[in-house]
Amino acid sequence: MLENASSRADLDAQMEEFNRRLTEQRERLNMTNCEERQHLLKEMEALREELRRRQGNEAIVREEMRTENDTKVRRVETEYDLRLTRNDEVHKAQFETMRLLHEEQVERLRRDVRERDERMEAAQNLTNERVEALFGSLVGNSAKRGDVGENLVKSVHDVLELGELTKTNKIKAVGYADHDWDYNLQQGDLPPIRGLIEVKFSHDANAKRDVNKFRADVKDAAASQRSNMAMYISLVERLAGKAHVCVEVMHGIPVLWASRGTDDAIPAATLVEFAFKVFAHLWPFLTSSGESAASSTLQTLSKLLTTHLAQYDKMDTNLRALDKAGESIRLQTNQLRSIRDCLVAGIQEFQIRHPNSVHVHIDDKMPVTSLLDTDVGQSVLTAVRAHYDAKKRTPSLVKELDLDPEVNDIVSSNPDLFALAKKRVKEENKTSGYEARSMRKKAKKNPE
Repeated sequence: MLENASSRADLDAQMEEFNRRLTEQRERLNMTNCEERQHLLKEMEALREELRRRQGNEAIVREEMRTENDTKVRRVETEYDLRLTRNDEVHKAQFETMRLLHEEQVERLRRDVRERDERMEAAQNLTNERVEALFGSLVGNSAKRGDVGENLVKSVHDVLELGELTKTNKIKAVGYADHDWDYNLQQGDLPPIRGLIEVKFSHDANAKRDVNKFRADVKDAAASQRSNMAMYISLVERLAGKAHVCVEVMHGIPVLWASRGTDDAIPAATLVEFAFKVFAHLWPFLTSSGESAASSTLQTLSKLLTTHLAQYDKMDTNLRALDKAGESIRLQTNQLRSIRDCLVAGIQEFQIRHPNSVHVHIDDKMPVTSLLDTDVGQSVLTAVRAHYDAKKRTPSLVKELDLDPEVNDIVSSNPDLFALAKKRVKEENKTSGYEARSMRKKAKKNPE
């Protein structure tokens, strides 16, 4: 029994020791776990702090990036605005330059138009003056007036070099007019132009008698195949119901009607030149097309010519206004010109009739101009000097001189001019002979 009690006491003591050790171990474990937990909590807090710091840094970075991007955007916008402003200034400068150039070109064109209008006005005035002068000198003589018109057409045609223009106004048979126009374009098989040309230089161009005669001449010339085109030109009167230039087919051949009035802007020479050039350029197409196509083409061309020539009619208003504004100036100019022409004619007549007085001086400052100092006088002097040098004598007759026909006619009608030229040459040779003899005498006295 005692042994059992002793064993139990030992077991209880061991149990207590074991429990004590277990409790101590638990306490140590608890203390260890608490320290680890505290450590873990500290680590977690440190991680949270690091996370918050990083989040703050990211926010700062994002803000910096946003600020930097905003700055870049503003800089780009500023540069873009500046570039737009510069481009706008460049474009404005270019536009201003183009505008100035355009204004300069417009002003130059206006100046050219004004100069052209002035030239046309001067040419028109000159033409009108010549026409009026011719009409004034040829009143009552239709044959001479017709010759003037025909010669004008002939002179204009000769300058154009468009074939040959032959006068046929002396042929009174049907089928003939004032001129025959022959022009070979020398283009393959293209037939030559054989034209019937009628010229009117009178105020009865619309007379039925003249128009009907022209139509009869065209009909006969076309039927006999003597002509393959015709032209009716009126230089001083517009044809009733027709434009300045119009073209139609008559009896199977093209016929051109060209007319102008004395008050029209287009000069007579320009009308004639335009008429011949139109046919010369139109002829290849007319011969290569059928009659219906040619008729249609002529109608279209007639409308086109009417449209273009209508511009001359529009210029009439401006020309008339300028004419009216300068009427008094032209009147005064013409009066002064007439006075000057009368004075010059009187002086020349006096010099021709009284050759011995040509060297008389009115005063010391204003010598009377010699007729021999004119172009005709110099030509006569040159011819007389050449005759004297060749034959050692002055000529007895005008026909002995080598003169142009025009100068010869003037000298023949003014014998005093010929006598004055001979006198001048004799005086020149007398003086030169005296000087030559003086030189020979001096040479004999002073042989060295």
